[in-house]
Amino acid sequence: MIEQLKSVAIFVYVVKLGSFRKAAKQLGLSPSVVSYHISSLEEYVGCSLLYRSTRSISLTSEGREFYLKAEDMLKNANEAFGAVVNKSDQPMGKLRITIPSLFIQSSLVERIAQFSQEFPLIHLDLNFSDKRENIISEAFDLAVRVGKLEDSSLKVVKLGKIERVLVGSSKLFEKIKKPKNIEDLKKSQWIGLKHLPSYRVLKSKNKTREKVEFSSTIKVNSVEAMTKFCILGQGLATPPRFLVQKHIEKGDLLEILPTWEVESIDFFVLWPPSVSKNTVVQLFVDYIKQ
Repeated sequence: MIEQLKSVAIFVYVVKLGSFRKAAKQLGLSPSVVSYHISSLEEYVGCSLLYRSTRSISLTSEGREFYLKAEDMLKNANEAFGAVVNKSDQPMGKLRITIPSLFIQSSLVERIAQFSQEFPLIHLDLNFSDKRENIISEAFDLAVRVGKLEDSSLKVVKLGKIERVLVGSSKLFEKIKKPKNIEDLKKSQWIGLKHLPSYRVLKSKNKTREKVEFSSTIKVNSVEAMTKFCILGQGLATPPRFLVQKHIEKGDLLEILPTWEVESIDFFVLWPPSVSKNTVVQLFVDYIKQ
């Protein structure tokens, strides 16, 4: 049975990720090797565990029963290794993390760099993208998310808030009048962001809230691109303050209606529920949330 333990682990990855190819990529194996292990496992147990088609796989009734036990086995093994890792002076492993690209210039990246310096044997594979990757199907260990979260079974920890600021370029206000009130904002040209609606909620010091709907001739899929077009004078925008503070200090960008503030956005770190506490995933989460 010892020879079959590797095949059992590969089987669990195939089911979790939903394909031989994704499991092979996650495990650093070829698809043919993954297929061989599944076939060998089915031969050993004497029944089919998976239904296969050209586009998908699904569990047989025997496969579902086997998977529940196999998943528990793998989880227990991970906890055993994790217990040793946490007691070691040098935790080791690999973390694959997806992060919105707007954080490249943030203190979060500095914190990740500190983590890497403190735990040099943990290899980080960082994917900076504004696309919301599926953690499970794309085989990520962790994901940083901004804004409203979709309902899911993923574990979640809030990391903080992103302070946003309403700005326009000094170049823009050479051509048009700087907005002086909420109504002016509604008539102004903005830079649109594809994954956000075409409005912003502003809050005054006395807690009055105003929903400012706007139109835009330029709409982008990146916060950095939105900020760049704003600097170039193409319209108003609400970027994170950490992205534009230097431009505000230089006078390239001007704060609009400083007595009003843009609602901040929460950001989180998420990871699969099957991950046990004694792993490098939990070590990363505990470090980064401090």
